[in-house]
Amino acid sequence: MIRIGKIVGTFVGKVRHGSAQARHLQIVYSGGGQDVKTAQYMVQAGIDSQPNLQSVSLELESGESMRFAVATEDFIAKTARAGEFEIYSAASAKKARVKAKNNGKVYIASVTNSMDLYTALATLENGLSAFCSTAGSATTASQIAAAAVTLATAVSSALTKLAQVLDGSE
Repeated sequence: MIRIGKIVGTFVGKVRHGSAQARHLQIVYSGGGQDVKTAQYMVQAGIDSQPNLQSVSLELESGESMRFAVATEDFIAKTARAGEFEIYSAASAKKARVKAKNNGKVYIASVTNSMDLYTALATLENGLSAFCSTAGSATTASQIAAAAVTLATAVSSALTKLAQVLDGSE
C-alpha cells in the first residue's frame, strides 16, 4: 500500500532487522488522524539527505511492522531540463547546488552567495592572462612589479569567490 503523509520528525537509528544505522522519518499519514508512524527513509546509495519537516513522504507499507519512505517532496520549484540532474541543499529555497547539465557541463554554485565555480575560475584565468601579457611586454622592473600587483589582486579576488562556492570545512 502506498500512502502519503507529513514528516513531523527524523532520527538516525537501527534498522528493523539488523544492526546497521539508517535515517528514520516520523510521519503522520493523510486521513489518519494524528497517529505518528515511523518509517525507514530509503534513498539511493551514496546520498545522505534529511528532508525538511514540511516535506511530504511517499510510503510503501509491507504489513503493520515494515514501512519504508521512498520519496519526499520539498515543494521547491523544479528547474532541471530533460536529461539534467541536480542535487541541492535547501531549507525553503535552494542554498547550494551541483547540476549535471544536458550539454555535458557540471555547474557548482552557492546560491546564497550568488557565486558559481565557473565565474570564480574565470576571474583567476583573466588575472593570469593579464599578468602574462603585461609582464611579457614589460621593459622595467617597476612595470613587472605593477603587473605582479594586478595578478595578486586577481588571484585574491578569485580565491575569495572560490571560498564562497566551496566550503573547505569538511
